[in-house]
Amino acid sequence: MKLSKEKQQQLLLVAMGVVLVIAVLYMLIISRQKEQIATLAATCDKVQADVDKAKKTIKSKDIELEILTSRSNELATIESTLASGGDKYAWFRQTWNRFRMPYQTRVETPFISQPNIGPAAMYGEFPYLTASFNVRGTAHYHDLGRLLMDFENKFPCFRVQKLNISPAEGADTPEKLNFEMEVVTLVNPK
Repeated sequence: MKLSKEKQQQLLLVAMGVVLVIAVLYMLIISRQKEQIATLAATCDKVQADVDKAKKTIKSKDIELEILTSRSNELATIESTLASGGDKYAWFRQTWNRFRMPYQTRVETPFISQPNIGPAAMYGEFPYLTASFNVRGTAHYHDLGRLLMDFENKFPCFRVQKLNISPAEGADTPEKLNFEMEVVTLVNPK
């Protein structure tokens, strides 16, 4: 089917008009919407990054709370072994004798002094006091070493200081020693 020249020109003008309208629509509407979509995508990415960061922060806070709870429980357990209120001498004597039970026949400690209680000189505002006791006795060399090692390992808040040892006079065995030591422990003032 053959179109007249006039019809061909009209058809060409209509086709050019349609292409022009599509180009204008694309430029005015679609390109703006693409820009808005790109802006929204960037905003969504930023918000997602913020959400991920918040989740990590919440998770780290939960972990920190677990650590704090665990350490608080550890501190409460340790504080339960400290002297608090009451007679510190009776508490220490009972604690020492209970610990010394397996060594009783090999380590004799007939003298334990009354405590000297004062502030802990370790740190500026340390919340605990210290009590120091002088302990004197006799023991065989190896038994004394084992006793001291086990004592400081079992009671982390106790320290043995100023340990003086000398040969026991009139001892029937040459390895028997006289010892004098100062045992320092933390005291819970609560």
